[in-house]
Amino acid sequence: MAATVQVEIERKYEVQEGSEVPPLDGVLDGVVETRHPAARLTAVYYDTDDGRLGRHLIVLRRREGGYDEGWHTKSSEAGHRLETHWPLTAADAGIPEEVLDTVRVHVRDRELSPLARIETERTVIRLAVDGVDVAEIADDLVTATDVRAGIVRSWREWEAELVTATHPDDDDPQLDGRVLLDAIEKRLRSAGATPSPSPAKLARALGLGSLDASSSAGSESAVMGSSHGSHGGHGSHGSHGGHGSHGTSHGTRGRADVQLPPELAPGSAGAAIMTAFSGLVDALVAADPAARRDDEDAVHAMRTVVRRLRSLLASYRKLFDDDTVIELRHRLRVLGATLGDVRDLEVRADRARTIIGAAPGELVDDPAQHRVVAGDAHDAAHERLRGALSADYYFRLLDALDAVVAAPPLSRRARRPVTGEFRRDIHRSARRVERRIQALSSPLTIAAFEAADPATLHELRKSARRLRYAIEVALDVAPDHFGKKYRRTADAAEAVQDALGGHRDDTLLAESVLIEARRSEAASEPAFAYGLLYAAATASAAESLGEARGAVRELAKLLDS
Repeated sequence: MAATVQVEIERKYEVQEGSEVPPLDGVLDGVVETRHPAARLTAVYYDTDDGRLGRHLIVLRRREGGYDEGWHTKSSEAGHRLETHWPLTAADAGIPEEVLDTVRVHVRDRELSPLARIETERTVIRLAVDGVDVAEIADDLVTATDVRAGIVRSWREWEAELVTATHPDDDDPQLDGRVLLDAIEKRLRSAGATPSPSPAKLARALGLGSLDASSSAGSESAVMGSSHGSHGGHGSHGSHGGHGSHGTSHGTRGRADVQLPPELAPGSAGAAIMTAFSGLVDALVAADPAARRDDEDAVHAMRTVVRRLRSLLASYRKLFDDDTVIELRHRLRVLGATLGDVRDLEVRADRARTIIGAAPGELVDDPAQHRVVAGDAHDAAHERLRGALSADYYFRLLDALDAVVAAPPLSRRARRPVTGEFRRDIHRSARRVERRIQALSSPLTIAAFEAADPATLHELRKSARRLRYAIEVALDVAPDHFGKKYRRTADAAEAVQDALGGHRDDTLLAESVLIEARRSEAASEPAFAYGLLYAAATASAAESLGEARGAVRELAKLLDS
């Protein structure tokens, strides 16, 4: 099933039973209303017995009736309330896999069951400017059943919601959505409407006056739209896009509700490391749905978060209980390897396409492109990843990460001030890099790099990455304690990581080209293209190795200063 996603911005109002929506023609210059016949909507909302979706402010429902009948999820992302919609199909015997994939990281292997049933008699008024819809007002008569408590509630409400043409982020919006919502609100309030104290139908169906994320019930809150003071626009419809970035915080800005032991003072190493740890756990959970869908760069984003978690547990392991660190690092290593199987094929295909695109004329024939790009292999690897992300092993890893956030298994060293402990741990990671550099022949000539064992270069790259991530944790959660030299060192470590990574990727591509060339020869296909690709890959690998030499020398100087 194809899904569509939109940003939901709406305002809700309470009205008396006999109230009528006032005329909205001319609420702003050029606005024309169209009133549609009433429709009956029936929606069933789902959650686990312990309210896992509700705790994360996620709504999952199946709606019949109306123009948008189907399966819906609502969630918060990047400060917006996102609604994703899938059409109903005749084959719906339960919640479709495509829908479950968006919430599986929260639900895991727990069963979803009905939470509430809401029946709505809805009359819709569409507002347009020059034939383009800009807003929708819904006049709703609601009868809601709290399925688990057996309580029925009914009420009347109006909703004013923006549509695509009023999105404030559009380059050329039809009109300002904030101004439009204000004008609509003024007209509705003149007819007796008052801002609703309930943020959503589901909350009211369950008898909740607020949408506390810790509630065991589900919630349909709009992070922006349910507040009458928060104005914004409505997102465009379309297919799922790519993943979101973690910004300058590298995913380590943690949640505010981490349960720290009372003996941990603000400014302690334990408080700082748990801020970083909880932020990365949240980033891992956020990356899951896009990786399941195989959105562009999504597997890479999830793999990076896994690597950052592993690095944190390795670099700052003395702040944690030993057994916890060992077990989590092992589980994360297994997950990282599965993600790596997909990501390595993505990188190989991207580099192959770059070389093919630069080749003159039609020198790389279609069979060669198909073999080297290896789309079938990628699809098979991603299917294995999807299986791994729905396996008990992964769910128990997520449970274990949540358990660490809920009750941090910290050592006595975690009570010490952050500055001394973090600097000591970063220094240990730096010494690890120095040992890897010393494993190369001295002086650090290009010949020394060319003669180095691939495993030696790989270990150097991993140690540089660990150092970079360790410093970035410190810069994110304790920036006042770490100066410019730490930033320069992290940047230098990243340069080593990137250059050696490029060398490794091109070397692996060259090896795969040789393998495919032999298969091509056995199939009596032309072999010229493989020679071209191999030469280009090895040349690129040599260039990356030269860059790595310069980057390693720069990092070595910083570590020695």
